[in-house]
Amino acid sequence: EVKIDFTGTGFTKIGTGTKPTGWTGAVAGLVVTYTHATGLAPDASVTFVPTVTNPKVLGVVATNPEVLTSDEGWIAATLTTGTEGEDEISYVAVTPGADGNLITIAYVDPTAASASLSVDVDGNAITVNLATDGLSALISTAAEVVAAITADAEANLLVTATTDEVGGVVAVMGATNLAGGLDAVEDSAITATGVLTIIEGIYPTTGPVTTKVTVAGIDAPLFSTVTLYWENFAGQVLGTASVDIDGAWSKTVTIPSAITGNHYIVADDGTPAGFVFAVTASLSAGR
Repeated sequence: EVKIDFTGTGFTKIGTGTKPTGWTGAVAGLVVTYTHATGLAPDASVTFVPTVTNPKVLGVVATNPEVLTSDEGWIAATLTTGTEGEDEISYVAVTPGADGNLITIAYVDPTAASASLSVDVDGNAITVNLATDGLSALISTAAEVVAAITADAEANLLVTATTDEVGGVVAVMGATNLAGGLDAVEDSAITATGVLTIIEGIYPTTGPVTTKVTVAGIDAPLFSTVTLYWENFAGQVLGTASVDIDGAWSKTVTIPSAITGNHYIVADDGTPAGFVFAVTASLSAGR
């Protein structure tokens, strides 16, 4: 998966915040969604220039979301030949994707005495002509075959060969395909979603009565209970919240019946300041 970190010290609403070319953004509640119009490049590493500023409501501090996209990335084809502990060699296609499955490896006996180790490449076919001694016996070790393939410019464009073997002699093998190469699974539109967590403040900051509001604070006495009041400490209790090991707390409360205008939500967490909520519509008479 492609990991996208939205970073930056500024937090602004969508519309005034910066977004990279090709991306659109939307915010609903505490969730911000960035969508790439055409999909990300396979196995991409995404860097936003200029730095993206996360959307939020002015006055609310929020954490940067960590985002994963649904792009699966490309997988390189591989092949292991020989026997472990003797002549085992591992091959990985240089270019990831399904085309790597077309690459073949063959080990050929030249059927001649004192033949030299050599590598031939024809398209996607790599042929290793094994060396022989004066009696026409095969003598090429796995390490020597790897060195020969690594030294061949054409073979080097197709595969990377490695081995841990020392003295095992490589056996004859017919042309064998690499396998397991896969192209990326790409979405036509990749959606990256991150939840903005309020650290201190309220969201939303305006709305009619009965609006659900998330209130959060920091630096409260550890493991204590915070009580939220409407208007002042003598007002209606809106709810209570438990403080965690870091002194943070949060609670979603319902705005009670009130006249339109600014009101306060206060918390007995040791901070004297209250949070301002603007009531935009009160309940009509008779309700």
